[in-house]
Amino acid sequence: MKKIINPWRRSAEGRLQGKNHEGYLTIRAKVTKQVRNLAYISAEITNSKGELCNEGEAIYFLMNEEKAKEMGFLHCEVED
Repeated sequence: MKKIINPWRRSAEGRLQGKNHEGYLTIRAKVTKQVRNLAYISAEITNSKGELCNEGEAIYFLMNEEKAKEMGFLHCEVED
């Protein structure tokens, strides 16, 4: 598993809301189903003790690279 570096970390849109006194949170997500241009994703957030804090599901609309660039997404960096 590789850690994703938040591509919006230097912009106002990339700031997270809320307070965390745990030191760090772990967010894990996986695509559970894909139908045409829709990706169904399950996610969970755990604290530094490994305790489940929250979980949820999302549906993402997939777009081509050109449209993603128009919306400000250039690429996704990951840690080695």
